[in-house]
Amino acid sequence: MSSQSLSDYVSDPVINLTITGLFISGGLGFTVWREVIKSKSWHKLSPYSKAMISATIIINLLAFIAIYSIEYNNPNTLQPLSQTGKVLASWFQAVTTRTAGFNTLPIEQMEDASTVLMLFLMFVGGGSLSTASGIKVMTFVVLMLAAYSYLRRDKAITLYNREITRETVKKALALTVIYVATTWLAVFCLLLSEKAPFIDVVFEAISAFGTVGLSRGLTSSLSGTGEIIIIILMFMGRLGPLTLAYFLASPRTKRLRYPETQITIG
Repeated sequence: MSSQSLSDYVSDPVINLTITGLFISGGLGFTVWREVIKSKSWHKLSPYSKAMISATIIINLLAFIAIYSIEYNNPNTLQPLSQTGKVLASWFQAVTTRTAGFNTLPIEQMEDASTVLMLFLMFVGGGSLSTASGIKVMTFVVLMLAAYSYLRRDKAITLYNREITRETVKKALALTVIYVATTWLAVFCLLLSEKAPFIDVVFEAISAFGTVGLSRGLTSSLSGTGEIIIIILMFMGRLGPLTLAYFLASPRTKRLRYPETQITIG
């Protein structure tokens, strides 16, 4: 592999499809694969596995279409490629941000809209108990279902005719808040220590926390302080922010229950 990652194979269907297949396989998670191998039938899969597979397909396809559309006329990315190369490169960049750190297009030359999309994909990540980090796909799905349920005024949050517990929703919310707060604290510290464009700093931080490994060229010029911040982010991202929060928090059992109150929000 060259110093330009997999750019030399941007139009190679075997390399692109094989590696993206591995990305997706690793990002689904061991639990999903265990169920798939054991049940061998969609109807016998748990709601979690069904939702994980469906969400992965939808996110990957939407990301592929978006990157293809945005970068189609970009002279630094897709424009010089053949039609097959355009499709393969768009698919590769759509999938790699979820679980891996390879690229076939120059990340720093991509449009800002594509960069923002990639930030979202790295933020979401892959499946639980997988090779990916991020908040995880099902965390994102649970939050979306909770929002949808609230807008419909439904009393329960359901997934494939199964009710999602309030504890699960609380975990999803806590994980997302911790992830966002940690990321923006790291971005703030990096902006103090590095003289770099804002979008490059945000990309570097989210990529590190999501253990993705992509960069817009900032990694090689990081100061010692910046390198330490990135190392901490990668360590926390691999362990998982919720795991660290559980480890650091001191559990308390309350014997009192207070009366409810209404708080104005939004």
